Amino acid sequence: MIKYILLSGIYRFFCGAIILAINWNLAIGDNSNFISLAIAVLFSFIPAIFVPVLFRQLFNRYQGPFLTSVSLIGVVISCILLSSFYTSNTLLIIINFLIWIFFFMMETTWETWFVDLSKNYSEKAVSKYSSISMTVNQVALMSGPLAAPFIIDNLSYELFFYLMALTFFSVSVMSYFQKVPNNGNKVTNIEGDTKKINLYLFFSLVLVWPTLGSINFMLPVYVTINNGNMLNVGILDACISIGMALIGIVFSTLKVNDPRIRTVLSFTSILAGFTTWWFSGYSIVGNAIGILLLGFGFGGLRIMIRYVLARNYTPQDVAKLVSRANALSLPVLGIVLASVMISIRHTWTAPFILSIIMCMFLTLGLMFEQKRKEQNQYQESNLAK
Repeated sequence: MIKYILLSGIYRFFCGAIILAINWNLAIGDNSNFISLAIAVLFSFIPAIFVPVLFRQLFNRYQGPFLTSVSLIGVVISCILLSSFYTSNTLLIIINFLIWIFFFMMETTWETWFVDLSKNYSEKAVSKYSSISMTVNQVALMSGPLAAPFIIDNLSYELFFYLMALTFFSVSVMSYFQKVPNNGNKVTNIEGDTKKINLYLFFSLVLVWPTLGSINFMLPVYVTINNGNMLNVGILDACISIGMALIGIVFSTLKVNDPRIRTVLSFTSILAGFTTWWFSGYSIVGNAIGILLLGFGFGGLRIMIRYVLARNYTPQDVAKLVSRANALSLPVLGIVLASVMISIRHTWTAPFILSIIMCMFLTLGLMFEQKRKEQNQYQESNLAK
């Protein structure tokens, strides 16, 4: 599990740096209406539709480490292309689309890898490692956008993308040699493969990527229209990752295990972040606090979703749920981007509103799982008589 956490952390670090570099280039290259950035963000989610269909057999046949390694090679090739064509908005949108194909593949492979590993741990250990891995990933995502401006200023965009390619290649090689236990298709509940899907949990999963996508669009747009610079975007991007890291620490060290307390804590944080940003106007300090609180609440929701998936579904079920949720996230994101383009100065509200809705769905999803657990216990007690 430790090797998995370290490798996923390195991946997230450079993933965050690349996303910032691409989005900032698109924002400053077309800051009259930000249409290029909007297209790039929307196109980023198109792979969510066809990746599950094209690679379903691969997800079922091969384990997470191997598929992660293969996907990273695609990212390496994309980085090499970026080093030559980053000055063209059109080519940048195309290459960004290509790299997100592999990002979406890895969103499934990293999760199935974690689920495979978690089957050999206790419920308490799974909760702990889920929080730790989320914390490490968010610290990595925080550091990447902060490091990107300094790396680019001291090197160049060309060398920056070559450095990304070299690092991703190294992670690919290390991932290839990792092994996970062969747990087969073991089912951890009495309903087996016919278990009814938790639709509330599914819709909370659907909102994960539109929330992140709206953040990716909002940050460079908001900073650009207020005459900020790339470092300001990096600071705000880092702050949301700090919030996600902090909630992981809170959940893993303070033993906040009651789902109701976790949900209330996440909702309160998101609402406080929205209020702080609203009254701050354009203030890097005020905005940083607001988005940190958003990250704190949003990160808590993601940790709870991951925990429920790991404890109640097989790796194959997780792959199916995550892939379908990612596919449905595209039209949701399209509606969100179309809405915020109407009033570009209020684009910052989108991730807060989406997170609040996501919190409501997750609350209903947790209630559904609890009710199903009670029904299972009742059935088992009747069978034992």
